[in-house]
Amino acid sequence: MLTFHPQISVVPSITPFSFGESAVNAGQIVQQNCVVLTGDDPLSISWTFNGADASSSAGIYVLKIGSRTSILTIESVRSYHSGNYTCLAANSAGSANFTAHLAVNGINMASLLYCFFITSCMF
Repeated sequence: MLTFHPQISVVPSITPFSFGESAVNAGQIVQQNCVVLTGDDPLSISWTFNGADASSSAGIYVLKIGSRTSILTIESVRSYHSGNYTCLAANSAGSANFTAHLAVNGINMASLLYCFFITSCMF
């Protein structure tokens, strides 16, 4: 006699993370881990930056380590890297995401262009 054992899939959950309370300085390295605590394999893990694929943004690198961890790295952070970074984890049971804000101290391009074309600025 065959016995049917229903397979219950577990939705992923992500360990909360933060880039810190204060802004980082331009030129510093920034690295953040996304760890999926629970959820059945196979898992897909990805990052977005302000809603777009983070790995396609300049200077942002994403590396998956094993089946439950993804590392986002910005080797030399710039003001244009300021924004919301979201880790997304998904499997057949569902998905989860967690978002953290990165603030960067530095000169943004608009300020730089204003100084260059309109007035002289001291940085």
